[in-house]
Amino acid sequence: MPVDRLPKTAAEVHPVREVLLVGEADLEPFAKLLASEGLRPAEFSRRARLLISTTDTKFYGVRFREFSVSVVVENDAADANGLTSVFLIQAINTVRFFAWVERRVFSTPYAHARIAMSSAPSAFANVDKQGTPLVRMRMDSVDRKPLRQGEEHLDCQVYLPTKPGRDPQQHGTLFFATLTGTAAVYAPSPEDEVTFHSHGEFPVLQQLIDANCRPVEWLLRDFGRHKKTKTVARDWS
Repeated sequence: MPVDRLPKTAAEVHPVREVLLVGEADLEPFAKLLASEGLRPAEFSRRARLLISTTDTKFYGVRFREFSVSVVVENDAADANGLTSVFLIQAINTVRFFAWVERRVFSTPYAHARIAMSSAPSAFANVDKQGTPLVRMRMDSVDRKPLRQGEEHLDCQVYLPTKPGRDPQQHGTLFFATLTGTAAVYAPSPEDEVTFHSHGEFPVLQQLIDANCRPVEWLLRDFGRHKKTKTVARDWS
């Protein structure tokens, strides 16, 4: 990562199968969401930019899958250091214990649910909670050629939700993440499916519905590497 110093690495996994949907949505719902965190969504042609990621990998021999929704936020200092700043709204892990560790040890907004995915052509990602559908995403691969193929590298500064009643400037936290590996990137198609179902445990799903989230591009990766640091205060240096 092109910064002078980073917190200690907390976890690194490889290989990672990944379906990443880069989406765009109305700004207002995410501006309201981020206002209490002292953050603003970055604008891309007056739209918010979202990273909706589904992954499959192992940690110490235990296979798990994750689903997460992040919104890109404004941060000139991070941009100058080659970092993309995002706010992690919600994450889900298929291993209940891993979700618990994320919440208690790393202060990340994790929950437990079932995830099915494939990063092969005709890629898909489905998320369910006790049989209730939450997310349905599918990329139709018929006669589709990638926009580009090769190494895709993303360095992120990831802001985390502040506990209710606390000042994010004093108590806000973040971590740093690196996502690397060869990938194929595809433009969206009218035949693709991206559907979110409202659920009381996951308010972000209704936010995505209200904000008219739609795909910008798909990134498919079979042998990625993900690394994250420990969680630190926002003013970490």
